[in-house]
Amino acid sequence: GKVLGVAQPDAVSVRIMENASEVEQNRLFMQAAIKDIAQDPVKALKCVALKNIYFWSIFDWEILGLNGVYNFSTAIILPFFLIGMVWILIFKDRRAILFLLLPIFYTYVTSLVFMGLPRNRYTVEQFMIIIASYSMVRLYDIARRKAVYVFSIGAWLCLNIWLFYNSPATKEFFKVIFQKLNLW
Repeated sequence: GKVLGVAQPDAVSVRIMENASEVEQNRLFMQAAIKDIAQDPVKALKCVALKNIYFWSIFDWEILGLNGVYNFSTAIILPFFLIGMVWILIFKDRRAILFLLLPIFYTYVTSLVFMGLPRNRYTVEQFMIIIASYSMVRLYDIARRKAVYVFSIGAWLCLNIWLFYNSPATKEFFKVIFQKLNLW
């Protein structure tokens, strides 16, 4: 469903929840899921894409309310985290891969298999901050105009704080984009 963290009952789940023990519910839900995936594998791939988007979402759906509040701190570090991750993989820094990327990758894959919500990402966000910091420092070191770089970081911070204060409009903006992509 499109509402995160809230059960969206359908005919199958209502029938299972009313007539089965918890152990049996688990077995019946598993059978229903396998049947659903076999009948419509494209829908299953779409669900994996949604889980991916939810896991990396810059909106806190459950923690700060169902309306979705823009998480500016995650939004600020996300591009720097991605750049830093690429650098770590390019330069094959084994210690960084083992101690920083491996826990992130494990949590990410586990969330895709089960339920990819932003709150699952919070356990590895400290690793993301370390990688983003590495990236920011490295970008500063290679920047020719240090003042422009520092100003750009400040502007990125201000933009994200502004988006946080305008969370409903920001959410609507991203909602329209995801509707155009047939993901919402």
